[in-house]
Amino acid sequence: MKTRHFSLFLSMLLFCYTHSFSQNDNSNDTPTNPFRFAVKGGINFSNNYGDVESSESFLADFHIGAIVTIPTNLDFNIQVEPQLSRVGSANDGKTIKRFTLFDIPILAQIHTVKNWSFEIGPKMAITLDQKQRRNEALETVERLKTITIGFVGGATYNFDDNLFSQFRINYSPSDVIKKDAGDTEGTSILLFQLSVGYWLN
Repeated sequence: MKTRHFSLFLSMLLFCYTHSFSQNDNSNDTPTNPFRFAVKGGINFSNNYGDVESSESFLADFHIGAIVTIPTNLDFNIQVEPQLSRVGSANDGKTIKRFTLFDIPILAQIHTVKNWSFEIGPKMAITLDQKQRRNEALETVERLKTITIGFVGGATYNFDDNLFSQFRINYSPSDVIKKDAGDTEGTSILLFQLSVGYWLN
């Protein structure tokens, strides 16, 4: 299952990449937008749903990453946003579950009104670390799958040519928890992100 998800995600990435360049190659016009690179970071608000305790609530944490925008001759650009992101949930202050992920969203970037753009697309998350704090005792757990697939949507506001802010909704549908970890109903992760960033070119 992990290999199939990983292969599917790489196939989507390769398709988007080659499709954008085939569009450029078949046109006599030079792309008006160059590749753009940015760095960003911000706050995460995440929670787990499904095979979890009903008292679990949103956990605040952080993310940090980069952005690569690939121009196309279509009505949208392709935007890849690799990032290190920490998600999880809190349970009445007694138990905190925290997962460190390497997220790779591949988004269609659609420009609308001045300074605004909207982004939507799939993402792959690679689990790097899993921790649980229960009654002040910190332990390593093995609940989250190594590779999970999700969806991302949101908006970007550019204050000027360099400084920008973002809002993102990340949703990883069931099932992100290993079957041998006691999962019976399926568990999904809902994540809200607020970011600030800086375009480097």
